[in-house]
Amino acid sequence: MSVRQRMGSIRIALLGGVAVSASACASILSFEDLEVAGADAGEDVSAPPPPDAPVDGTGDATDAGDAGSDANDASNVVCAPGYHDCAGVCSSDFSPNSCGQSSCSPCVAPISGTSVTCNGMACVGSCSSTLTLCDGGSASGQCVDIRSDPNHCGACATVCSAPDAGGMATCGGTPPACGMTCNPGLTACPAVKPTGCVDNTSDVRNCGACGNACPRHDGGPAATCVDGGCQ
Repeated sequence: MSVRQRMGSIRIALLGGVAVSASACASILSFEDLEVAGADAGEDVSAPPPPDAPVDGTGDATDAGDAGSDANDASNVVCAPGYHDCAGVCSSDFSPNSCGQSSCSPCVAPISGTSVTCNGMACVGSCSSTLTLCDGGSASGQCVDIRSDPNHCGACATVCSAPDAGGMATCGGTPPACGMTCNPGLTACPAVKPTGCVDNTSDVRNCGACGNACPRHDGGPAATCVDGGCQ
């Protein structure tokens, strides 16, 4: 091989080495360019992405939601049969403090009553042996003496009529019956005037006594009753 040929081989070899080096540099520059591009975009391409926010109830936001759910559950308590929800507490349908299937208010004892119970639907008042439980007065009723009460004479709601004027209705007797009492100076004449009291000293139809009517004078003035006597 001539000197010229040897020089040509060496030149080719040198050029080939330069080509290899240039190729390696290009690879290095390409990787560096990638990092620079990522840095220019404000992104760290060498760091792994952050983990996703928890969605399975382990994070704070979900815990707060669970707390709200618990509060809602407390206001929707499911109670066993015979009980109902009163502000998050299961209360008995048969308790006088929460009588019925929805009430959370205590029963009110009847007027003049001794106690009050609950039958699971409504409050039931109790009376002493001499009194009778009637409606009215309170939600649990009232205890009355039907032997003498003119508004419940002989039975609940049997009302005695009061006189037209001058007196008041009464109840008494055996069995109990309605009557009336008149103011002083007046007399009850139920056979003549069932609903009123009369003045026997001046009433011409009851002069001196019930039913004693003064006769009219023929052709004269009308009859009068003075001090219980007809004139």
